[in-house]
Amino acid sequence: MGAATFFLPCGFTQAMQLFAVSTGNPLQAAVIMGAFAIGTTPGLLTLGGLTSVVKGAFAQRFFRIVGVVVVAMALINFTNGFTLAGLNRFLDSSKPMVNTAVQQESSEGSVILNTTFKLKEDIAPSTFTAKAGQKTTLVVDVKEDGQGCMSTIMIIGLDDSPQYLKKGKKIELTFTATKPGTYTIACAMGVPRGSITVTE
Repeated sequence: MGAATFFLPCGFTQAMQLFAVSTGNPLQAAVIMGAFAIGTTPGLLTLGGLTSVVKGAFAQRFFRIVGVVVVAMALINFTNGFTLAGLNRFLDSSKPMVNTAVQQESSEGSVILNTTFKLKEDIAPSTFTAKAGQKTTLVVDVKEDGQGCMSTIMIIGLDDSPQYLKKGKKIELTFTATKPGTYTIACAMGVPRGSITVTE
């Protein structure tokens, strides 16, 4: 059963798994996942122990509140799932702001979009425009290490390979959009971080 938890859709676990895999070292990855398992044990045991400690009228109120929190988290994850599947483009009618950042053109004729990542600010700027059929690269200058669900970045529908945010690294997400539309910049869990609007 412990091995089967690897396949549970837990964003925190998946973020740690991605971090472990990104090391490229089986021993280091095993240590990372082992530390993660040990570190989460006290919290999980505490939550499990509450069910035997909380009793009476308070227990009814407590478990109702917990039920509402669980449903709220499920709705948030459901929304993130829509984002990862690219369905938010059909559901979201709001128009994103267009960034004021200057686009650069490389010697090859492709367009370069620049942004910076800091943990508290996330990526800034976070909204961009691009043209369909034109090779474009989003360059993320990582100033601080990412953490938790903010440890990875990708562009859903354009560059679906999440990359780990590590301080000092410049991540390049290169794509050539074939269809106009708004594409979400997100983490591996599908939490939106920004958007790229592709025009004809």
